[in-house]
Amino acid sequence: MHDIDEKRRSTRRPKRRAGLAAAIMGLTGLAGLTGCGDAGMSDEMAGAGAPNASADAGAGEGSGAGGSGGQGPEDETESLAFSPPAVGDDHVWVTSRENDLLLRIDARSRAVTPIDVGDAPSAVLTLPGVERGVVLNRGSDELAVVDATVDPAKVAFIALPRHFNALALSPDGRHAVVWFDLALAEVGEDTTALQDAAILDVEAMELRAISTGFRPRSPIFTADGETCFLVTEDGVSVVDLAHPEAAPRLLPTATDPFLQDGREVAISPDGAYVVSRAGAGGESSISVLTPADGALVEIALPGEPTDLDLFAEGRKALVMLREARRAVIVDVATGALDVSVDLPAALGSAAVAPDGERALLYTTLPSADLSPRFAALDLTTDPPALTQHPVRKEIAGAVIDPGGRAAWLLHRKAEGEPDPTLSEADFLSRSYGYSLVDLESLFVRLVTTPAEPRGVLFSADLARAWVPLSRPETGVHELQILDLDGLAVRSVPLPSSPEMVGEVPSADRVFVTQSHGEGRISFLDRDSERRETDALETLSGYLLNGRIE
Repeated sequence: MHDIDEKRRSTRRPKRRAGLAAAIMGLTGLAGLTGCGDAGMSDEMAGAGAPNASADAGAGEGSGAGGSGGQGPEDETESLAFSPPAVGDDHVWVTSRENDLLLRIDARSRAVTPIDVGDAPSAVLTLPGVERGVVLNRGSDELAVVDATVDPAKVAFIALPRHFNALALSPDGRHAVVWFDLALAEVGEDTTALQDAAILDVEAMELRAISTGFRPRSPIFTADGETCFLVTEDGVSVVDLAHPEAAPRLLPTATDPFLQDGREVAISPDGAYVVSRAGAGGESSISVLTPADGALVEIALPGEPTDLDLFAEGRKALVMLREARRAVIVDVATGALDVSVDLPAALGSAAVAPDGERALLYTTLPSADLSPRFAALDLTTDPPALTQHPVRKEIAGAVIDPGGRAAWLLHRKAEGEPDPTLSEADFLSRSYGYSLVDLESLFVRLVTTPAEPRGVLFSADLARAWVPLSRPETGVHELQILDLDGLAVRSVPLPSSPEMVGEVPSADRVFVTQSHGEGRISFLDRDSERRETDALETLSGYLLNGRIE
């Protein structure tokens, strides 16, 4: 039994009450654009970076040479969609590492409630729609489970067996997983837990330490919450959450042990299939693992895959073969190639609508011989109908809204300032921007922006989306509000540079955290039609004097 204590231990370092300025700056919430049950990245996501990065920028983890013909991997911007920030029922939860505090901010009144949670809290996640959450204290190597449904809030501490710096919570909120992410390591930090993780049963308050493959990635949970998959450089560690006495199993994701690392991995919602492809190229196949019996098979393809997307039911996969100019739909249960579509151009990435009825195919590789475009694949027809459509700027990445009605395309920016006196092509290539695509009519609206788009968040009611913009050197900071029905766009100025955007559905409010020396968060009514700055309710420096602007 691990140590659980509802009072602060005397062994923790003294509280720091000076310099309370950065209390909101530790809010976490940005994550890579990976669907449920997806780990790693496509060749088009390798070397992910700013949308004005060149396509031959250094490849990121999970990437490699990719493709053939000397083009290298496509460079898709990874952080297109914001993962849900820490939101309980009607409060935004943020951590302050400098002050050892968790702060709960009422989305309606903006009242701030500080909670003492431990040393250097670096991450917080909340249970869905409930004022309960889990905090990772990076400085004291412990988890704090916070129950804010009572007043005052109750905090229970549980010591961790190793030093971890990353936290995940199962969709049902029952299990928290901690591990060490080398990409998040800080100078002087203990980095020895590279094959360790720990899982907390939040209800029973029981923790178990486990060994994993080398360098586990973000956990993937099955829909029923009974299994957790940790993708590693040695394969996938499978953890039975329903039977804590069972030891984790490390299963291979490739028949060649030297091709385990850097794979793009997708897992069916029920955990029945683990589908992957080699991130470094060199394989004209995908691998399918069935964790129930440990069987691993390779499915031969007519070319090297550059992207892999599982459909929502987890039984079929859309695989892009850029150099072969084909898109294939594979039945992962039988290995059959159900559909093969010849592509009119070398398109290497795809985004699949949640209902599985459409897919958007595109490339992020610049080419003098290929004008920017996407292809819409209608999967409701037999055979699937493919329609090409031009866009006016090179694509850095794409995401389809959860309702499957619209797509958001992030565009690359060429070097130099946009100058309307130049040619249209030069002006547009130097502009920041994105495009909205109506997937039914394929109407495309290009939105050029005065600053870099930082991502997109779709509303819970699927009626709108929000895009934060920031360009500190010119002082442009905005929140753009997108109407997904008519594709209308309007902007609300922000006081300072946005960090992340979140929604509090129960309060019908949106919030934007921003860079500010004393901490800043702004709230906006979700249905507000006002454009002026006073449409925002901004809380600045609230730990110092609680002033409301």
